[in-house]
Amino acid sequence: MGDHAINAPEKAPLGKERQAYLAGALWAIDELMTVRLGQLGTASAPGGTTRRTQIRTLVMHYLTADDTPTPTALQARITKRDIDVRLDEISRTLGDLFSEGLVAPTQPGPGEDRRRKHFTLTDEGRRAAAEAEA
Repeated sequence: MGDHAINAPEKAPLGKERQAYLAGALWAIDELMTVRLGQLGTASAPGGTTRRTQIRTLVMHYLTADDTPTPTALQARITKRDIDVRLDEISRTLGDLFSEGLVAPTQPGPGEDRRRKHFTLTDEGRRAAAEAEA
């Protein structure tokens, strides 16, 4: 019975895996709030687009301009030139684009940090970006 009490859900935030547990909980809350705000129509940026759509458009634009950027490089460019954006928003957008077949991970260029993930547009992604720019 003592083992079950240690693994009880209310003890998870106090255990050795607390950081992972809390990070997952925050991610889930962020997703719930994004969906709810989208339903209410209050997640719109000026011009009637949602923040997620705005970030997606900017990521596609900068992927077109730079052949193999990292998520951190994308965040820096977007924050400097357009809107404040968090790294998790960039990562989520890249994950969505990857699952749609519009981006793919690639090898970094010569002299670049090989520990960082680099992304590039696929042929389908280039077509989608060209259509969006037109």
